[in-house]
Amino acid sequence: MQKVRYILVTVILVIYTPTINLLFLIYLVCFMSIFKKQGIRVAICTSDDRAATNHCIRNWGLEQIIDFSICGDEVLESKLSAQPLLSLCKQAQVKPEDCIVVGDTSADTGMGCNANAGLVVGVLTGSGTTEQLLQTGADIVLPDISYLHQLIGIELMDTHATISVVDGAKIESRPDCTRVI
Repeated sequence: MQKVRYILVTVILVIYTPTINLLFLIYLVCFMSIFKKQGIRVAICTSDDRAATNHCIRNWGLEQIIDFSICGDEVLESKLSAQPLLSLCKQAQVKPEDCIVVGDTSADTGMGCNANAGLVVGVLTGSGTTEQLLQTGADIVLPDISYLHQLIGIELMDTHATISVVDGAKIESRPDCTRVI
């Protein structure tokens, strides 16, 4: 497999999730950090508005991890349309075929497919079922984002970083990405 230049992760924002799954958050932050350390640019494409997205990026401590983001109130067409991803690619100066789109809804996978993303990965952490994600364009469906590194061939090195997120909880990122302190 060729070296990945870019990864796009669409996420459920904590501001709209009263009881966020902490394990989901740990994996998301940990793996985005690991990808970033491997030289992969990280972006968010969300249907939520800019104010809510910026709040969550700050709340989750992602300011140094996210390279680019585009929000629902910044595009003319919503997901399933290719337009949000194409706008993000223009902003990042990359081609859609150099992107991996990771999403948990049929709108995410449909957008990736319609924009001709290099790889469209569905994850079963949102509203999309395996069948829905495959029908709308996922090339593969994973149980959750923790399997992504294996799919794209990134080794989980002996990485150690502490990141502050949600109400001051500390996440210690290790190769297994599971220790909360």
